[in-house]
Amino acid sequence: MVLGSVLNPVNSSIIAVSLVPIGRDLGAAPAETAWLISSLYIATAIGQPVVGRLVDRFGPRPPYLVGTAMVGLAGVLGMLAPGLGWLVVARVVLGIGTCAGYPASMHLIRREAERTGRDSPNGILTTLAVANQTVAVVGPTLGGLLIGAGGWRATFAVNIPLSLACLVLGSSFLPRGTGTPGGPERTKEAPPSGARSGVLGVLGVMRGNRPLVLTYLRMLLTAVVSYSVLYGFTQWLEEGRGLQPSQAGLLLLPMFATAIVVSTLTGRHTAVRGKLVVGGLLQVVAAVLMLLLGGHSAIWWLVVIVLLLGVPQGLLNLANQNAVYHQADRERLGASAGLLRTFMYLGAIIASSATGHFLGASADSDGLHEIAAFAALAAALMLVVTVVDRSLGAIGRPGPPPVPTADETEEEGVCVPLSTLDEVPALVVIDLQKGILATPAAHDLGEVVQRSADLAAAFRARGLPVVLVNVTGGAPGRTDAQQSGAPRPTFGADFAELVAELDVQPEDELVTKQTWGAFTGTSLESFLRGRGVTQVVLTGVATSAGVESTARFAHELGFNVVLVGDAMTDRSAAAHDHSLAHVFPRIGEVTRAAELLAALPEPARP
Repeated sequence: MVLGSVLNPVNSSIIAVSLVPIGRDLGAAPAETAWLISSLYIATAIGQPVVGRLVDRFGPRPPYLVGTAMVGLAGVLGMLAPGLGWLVVARVVLGIGTCAGYPASMHLIRREAERTGRDSPNGILTTLAVANQTVAVVGPTLGGLLIGAGGWRATFAVNIPLSLACLVLGSSFLPRGTGTPGGPERTKEAPPSGARSGVLGVLGVMRGNRPLVLTYLRMLLTAVVSYSVLYGFTQWLEEGRGLQPSQAGLLLLPMFATAIVVSTLTGRHTAVRGKLVVGGLLQVVAAVLMLLLGGHSAIWWLVVIVLLLGVPQGLLNLANQNAVYHQADRERLGASAGLLRTFMYLGAIIASSATGHFLGASADSDGLHEIAAFAALAAALMLVVTVVDRSLGAIGRPGPPPVPTADETEEEGVCVPLSTLDEVPALVVIDLQKGILATPAAHDLGEVVQRSADLAAAFRARGLPVVLVNVTGGAPGRTDAQQSGAPRPTFGADFAELVAELDVQPEDELVTKQTWGAFTGTSLESFLRGRGVTQVVLTGVATSAGVESTARFAHELGFNVVLVGDAMTDRSAAAHDHSLAHVFPRIGEVTRAAELLAALPEPARP
């Protein structure tokens, strides 16, 4: 996992010290060799979200193995390339090949958190960040050593053993068939194909998620500064300051070493806002200090600036990575993580283009000063985006206690206390009918029906209202699911018939709806008001659709809402868990059937 995620960073850092010798050997100016940077990042920027979507759908193994094989192919192409054009081709292949490592890592982290129920990945995320910083340390130094030993072509050849190692480890340890539950391959919805699928996947990641969009923008601006320094400053060290490639690589060591220390010390703290503010301020300061550099600047002054740049290097990338983990839809975390890398690479493309423009034919001090001013502006913009994003304060803030999923409620010792049971609660059972229950679900439908039936019997025994809801239609509005060819339910003769286990009684209130929610266009509210009901207890299917919609309306209408987590389910386990963990605690109380039955008063004696 770690090795695959560092393939791109190691090649990014190695190329920084290879540009000058490649240019000298092939007779190319800095503006031309800049394509070796841009080509990789253009390919990776396009490929990351697409490959991330494939990781979400099919699991990490196939994309990872194919991608790492392409890395080895790129190494061979680079060794044999007769000119700059073929080197650009090798970098494009390399960029596409390195797309799977990071999304696969984030996908596996999320799956492990869901498997163990411990959603605290800060240690693992820090490990990934430190690994990336470590290869950044090794990269320039290794690049300088490789160039000294075998020329710049050795910096391409190093990808061959790295590729082989990834292939062996990936085929040995990566699990098979671990696509996210509820992804397109596990539902009846037929996903769009081809380019439209990729575009819709990217739009789906960002649609309606303003905090995530702002994180992507911060990542882009952070990368503009970091890569302007990595490429522009490094070329200036060699040409403007007169250092050898190996010396320039060694001079950058303190920056990456500082970044590793900072990431290690701060990585286990979930909060990100403070890291982003401090990192942004230090980037501005470092960029301003670079304006004072010249061809005869003392080495100690260069080291001071390098050390100063190391602090934001350790703070910002990890902070943005943590933000995406907490802001992204869990079903699309692979695509979301890939898109984070895409914006990082877009920043690198902007930085490399700016570096080529500002340096022109040679990397002199005037060009460095223009790069520094450009980097200072980007850092200031990043600070502004951070300050205006109030959502960052919620990351790392203690949230509500964890809510059990349907499976977890079976485990002994899990207890979600119900604070108060009102004097007149009503049980509302959503869509437990033959046509709906004929479709697959994430949890055991038999258990969901049985728990709902037990609660219905208990409410009847105490003279409390029982409302049984079924659905016979759907809202008329256009949806993406319809347009993508998702199957529409077939309303057969028994589609709306309630299942026998509910044991419908004459005193039960039957409500037929045409939309997700049970209040829209029905008499449910008037019935509840007429019976003096102040609390609505919900069970049924689907958790994220009919149950959630009814719960939202009940909350907005002033009813107290209780949601019985182990008496409901959904087609998607992820959708079910998201509703229980993130939506329901804000509109009601989540409990389980046994807890609710224990809270009911004793039935009246005949």
